[in-house]
Amino acid sequence: MRRANLEKLKNAADKQQVQQHLNDSICSITTATTDVQKYWHSLKQCIQETTETMLGHQAPKKKQLWMTQHILDQMSEQRIYKNNNWEKYKEMQQKIREEIRKAKEKWMGEQYKQEKLDNWTNYIHKLFGAARTPAEKDQQVPEEALHILTSEVEYAIKTAKSGKACGPDTVHVELLKQLDIDNIRQLTNWYNQVYNSNNIPSDWLQSIFVAIPKKATSRKCKDYRLLSLMSHVLKVFLKVIQQRICCTCKNALKNTQFGFCKGLGTREAIFGLQILLQRCYEHQEEVYICFIDYEKAFDSVDHNRLATQLKQLGLDKNDINFIIALYWNQTAQLWYNNELTDPIPIQKGVRQGCPLSPILFNIYSEQIFDQTLADKNIGIKVNGQYINNIRYANDTALVADSEQDLQQILDEVAAEGQIWGLRINKKKTKVMKVSRTPSNTTIKLGNEKLEQVHRYKYLGGLIDDQLNHEVEIKSRIEQARQAITKWKTLLADRNLNTRLKLRTLKCYIWSILLYGVETWTLTTVTTKRLVAFEMWLYQRMLKIPWTAKITNAQVLQDMGTDRQLLKTIISRKCNYLGHIARNDHKYQLLQQILQGKIEGKKLPGRPKTTWLSNIKTWLQLTTAQTLHAVLDRDQYHREVAPAVSQH
Repeated sequence: MRRANLEKLKNAADKQQVQQHLNDSICSITTATTDVQKYWHSLKQCIQETTETMLGHQAPKKKQLWMTQHILDQMSEQRIYKNNNWEKYKEMQQKIREEIRKAKEKWMGEQYKQEKLDNWTNYIHKLFGAARTPAEKDQQVPEEALHILTSEVEYAIKTAKSGKACGPDTVHVELLKQLDIDNIRQLTNWYNQVYNSNNIPSDWLQSIFVAIPKKATSRKCKDYRLLSLMSHVLKVFLKVIQQRICCTCKNALKNTQFGFCKGLGTREAIFGLQILLQRCYEHQEEVYICFIDYEKAFDSVDHNRLATQLKQLGLDKNDINFIIALYWNQTAQLWYNNELTDPIPIQKGVRQGCPLSPILFNIYSEQIFDQTLADKNIGIKVNGQYINNIRYANDTALVADSEQDLQQILDEVAAEGQIWGLRINKKKTKVMKVSRTPSNTTIKLGNEKLEQVHRYKYLGGLIDDQLNHEVEIKSRIEQARQAITKWKTLLADRNLNTRLKLRTLKCYIWSILLYGVETWTLTTVTTKRLVAFEMWLYQRMLKIPWTAKITNAQVLQDMGTDRQLLKTIISRKCNYLGHIARNDHKYQLLQQILQGKIEGKKLPGRPKTTWLSNIKTWLQLTTAQTLHAVLDRDQYHREVAPAVSQH
């Protein structure tokens, strides 16, 4: 039985019309009749007619959230055939069941999608929300502020990376690269208006977050890295600002920071730590290391403290005011499942993908180590100076010569980090002891004991507590072996030119194999393993089965080449030594680690193979002769050439 639409009676105008119509209808019934049944029939007819005419029937209500009006209409139609046409009734029943299944699936998918978006929105609110005080801009901007030059903008556009996703304004950097000098000059004039007024375009204040999983099994929001898609026009502008402030900011950093500094990289950080461990091991000095992992380091930067740091550095006031205006008014939307969330205010953190973020984070985090480790006589003593940390941005390794000293500096760094909003992840922070006499450690963070490991992957390179360098080389070989499967079809194609296949091999396989090769220490075993792997690659390219009896000489002849892998390794290691030795200012810390005096005594007998002993053996020189030869670049290259050609 269909219910009348009584909701209309809640509306005053509709209610008055219903009353008027009903009362007029009832008045027309003659009251003279004494026939009770006849009167009742007339009264009922008046009420029913008023209901049909003035109110109508209420649409069927959905008892389930997934129910659709189309299904309800079909169910109403089905009832008509229940007693009249059984075949038609069954046919419609089957259709309705199929519609219900699809409606349920669609509704559940939408609910899941919306729930995911809500979870991400709440996560971002929690991650980037902070009790931030209003920005304090410096009102005393000098009258003769340094204007942005056309040459600066031209350089920023020229060096911008192509193939990057565009931001909310949908402007691609490739189109900016098509501007002629007159339009670049016009763009520069507009940049100066923005720079001097801090009237930032709204598109510059918006960014789009893209969630990138940190690992294949990522399930929770915290297991993703949020990259910011920003306006490329803004990126060009920020590139100009970066070039202006980089020298001042670089001078404020200690030489133990290798992250995002010109001429430095992960290779230098790995090299510094590896050589320091080798030299201490050689002199029977124990080394205790704590590999610190910060929780969402880039997303935890306090904007007020950052602004204070920039002012203390003495940067140009226009630069500071622009950075403040940009960071205090920014919002972000998350792109997830082809949908955008509502704009979310960003009240802390530096955007991953912004040209300024690396240098701003370095300046921010430097204060933690400056407050706790500067001028502290704790660490590894080299040439009378203490080295107690090696850093690449937020990837930090604390080093000390005793467990007590490491515990002390870890406690101080952790406490200062809490003040600055950088919390240490206890589960991912590890401890290692490098010593000839291995033993367990009891390093704690708070009340929780940190896990001691025998191997740790630091910046992509494996660190072993017994300095077993074969572990790292075997790991690189295995990664290269897995990569070869992606290129197997191309590299084994007999229709392709061999020279082209060799170039492809070096570009896509050797780049994986030889990551950090400058820091490797080769032994007889690892050398043979590398040579064997190179021959294995050539055999795969020639489709030679493992059962075939063929000499390596024949394989090389068929490939039209000789052994190149070992020559490449020797050349890169020797050239890297010269690169370090001839740049006193940039690599002062690495020179100190490589050549400085380490306390302790060497054991008698045959020494363990070291990084420097590799080069001495190849060049057939003593330590003093090698370190003297590298200072003359041309003479050193003449020494290296025969060593490379012999292998």
